[in-house]
Amino acid sequence: NASTVYYKIAAVNLEGTRGPLSTLGINTGNIGTIVLEVSRNKMNFGACTCGALTPSQLFLISNSGSGVMTWTVSDNADWLSCSPISGSNSGKVAVSIDASGKSPGTYNETITVSAPGAVSSPKSINVTLKVYTAGTDSAPFGTFETPQQNSTVHSSIPVTGWVLDDIAVESV
Repeated sequence: NASTVYYKIAAVNLEGTRGPLSTLGINTGNIGTIVLEVSRNKMNFGACTCGALTPSQLFLISNSGSGVMTWTVSDNADWLSCSPISGSNSGKVAVSIDASGKSPGTYNETITVSAPGAVSSPKSINVTLKVYTAGTDSAPFGTFETPQQNSTVHSSIPVTGWVLDDIAVESV
């Protein structure tokens, strides 16, 4: 599993006389330790029996080692979907849910990312889906950060802040 291969080389003339041995190291670039990394270890989704649901979310896959890595993504839930489910080296995986027909409650599942030969394979991402009865989910909340209360502004006004909701924020 070395990333450099060494060769002993000697020049030979037409009379068969060999010169001194030289050592040549060549970087193979694809032999080494593969280290599987995922950008998240937890994802949360919400859904309402009225049909509203959290939009798809992404996680990233990468190799923090060396060599070529192939990976697969799997889960066992009928309400969870990952795309793509396989690839090589780095990639983005979209995770989406389908809560139709689900009763109100909390559902837990694990997404498994595997890379054969990787020292840190497999990796797990815990996924939680909370299904609410229509009207029982919380109202969105948040705050404006700028401009600050009672400040004087001129011309263009930058507005910043944040907002959260247990299912999804549609607009501010």
